[in-house]
Amino acid sequence: MITNKQIKTLAKSSYTNNVLNSKKVNRIVKLLNRNELKTYLKFLKSLEKSKTVNVLISKITMKNDVSNKLKRMFPDKKLEFTEDKSLIAGIRIVNNDDVYDFNLKNTFTNLVSYINQ
Repeated sequence: MITNKQIKTLAKSSYTNNVLNSKKVNRIVKLLNRNELKTYLKFLKSLEKSKTVNVLISKITMKNDVSNKLKRMFPDKKLEFTEDKSLIAGIRIVNNDDVYDFNLKNTFTNLVSYINQ
């Protein structure tokens, strides 16, 4: 029986140069039973989430303008861009559990709620 600590170590060792190595994953998966495999996948998802920054932008054409600045802000992380039409002239950055929301819609909503107080 493999402990959770050992499975977490296996998940961390599944990466080569901060990229998930499919050969290593296939080799590890063959050695695990069902419960250990579930735990291993949970740790892999957690690691992948910590290495990725999700960027939601109002227009996908803004990607090139924003990309260079965000690469400097998050140098060791992979950027994933998604278009979100609900954002009005703005951007939402999700870094692990931190959410940074900069858009016109929220600004107006906050302004109206402040005025109503």
